[in-house]
Amino acid sequence: MKGSHSIKANRMLKLAVQFAVSAGLAMTLGACQLMGTKEPPPEPEPMATEPTPPGPCSDLPAKELEREALELLDKGETVAAREKLECALTLSPGSNQATLLIEQLDADPVTYLGKRHFRYTVKSSETLSKIAQRYLGSSLKFVILARYNGIEVPSNLAAGQEIKVPGTRPVEPVEEEPPIVAAPPPPAPTNAAQMRDQALELEQAGKWEEAYELMSRAVAEDASLANAQADLDRIRSGLISLLEENAYNEELSGNPEKAANIWRRILEIDAGNIPAQLALKRLTE
Repeated sequence: MKGSHSIKANRMLKLAVQFAVSAGLAMTLGACQLMGTKEPPPEPEPMATEPTPPGPCSDLPAKELEREALELLDKGETVAAREKLECALTLSPGSNQATLLIEQLDADPVTYLGKRHFRYTVKSSETLSKIAQRYLGSSLKFVILARYNGIEVPSNLAAGQEIKVPGTRPVEPVEEEPPIVAAPPPPAPTNAAQMRDQALELEQAGKWEEAYELMSRAVAEDASLANAQADLDRIRSGLISLLEENAYNEELSGNPEKAANIWRRILEIDAGNIPAQLALKRLTE
C-alpha cells in the first residue's frame, strides 16, 4: 500500500510541475503577443515655419534694380538702395551707374566735391537731380549733392530753399551768342561698304542714333558685308545703354512723359527689352 501511495504522489508531482511550466509559457507568449501588437507612439507633427521673405536680390534685371535703387535714394532710404545696387553689380559688374551711386554713398562729400562752393536758391519745380545735371554734369550726382548739404531726403527739396553748390558761380552771359552755323553734312554714301565705314566713324564720335541707322541700312543692302552684322549688334547695344541712362535721368528730373518716349524708342530697337517693358508699364498705368 505504501508503494502505491508513493507512485501516485510522484505522478501528481510531475503533473503539477508540467502544469506550472505550461502556465508559465502561456503567460510569456501572451505577454510577447501583447508587446508585439502594441502600436508605436505617433510621430510629432513638424512645426510650421513661416516663409522666408525675399531678399533684396530679386529676379529683376540689373537696370531695373538700379531704377529701384534711385527711387529709394531719392526718398533717403540709403541702406535698402545700397543692397539693390550691390545686387545690380553682381548681375552686371561693369555697370557705371551702380558703381557711381555706391561711390557717392561711401565718399566724403567735401573731399569728393571740394570746399569751394556758392549759395544757390532753389527755383520752382527744380530738383536736386536737375541742379546736379546743370552744375555737376550728371543728374545721378544728386546723391553726393544731398550729402554735401546734409539733406537726408532729396525729394523733400523745396522752392526757395538755399543750398551749397560746389565750384564757382558761373557768369551768366549778358548778350545772346550768335547762332552756330552747322557744318554741311558729309556726302551720302552710295554703297553698303561706304555706309558701314561712315557708321563706324559716327560710332567713334558718340553719335549712336546716326550710326545705328546707317549700319542698319548697310546690313539691309548687303548682309554678306564682312563684320557688318557684328558691328550692327555692337552699335545697337551701345545705343540702348545710352537711351536707358537718358530715360532714367528724365524720370529722376520729373519728366515721366519724356522718359516713356525714350523707353518706347528702345522697344523699337529691341522689342524684347525687359527694363523698357517694365518701365513703360510703371509709367503708363
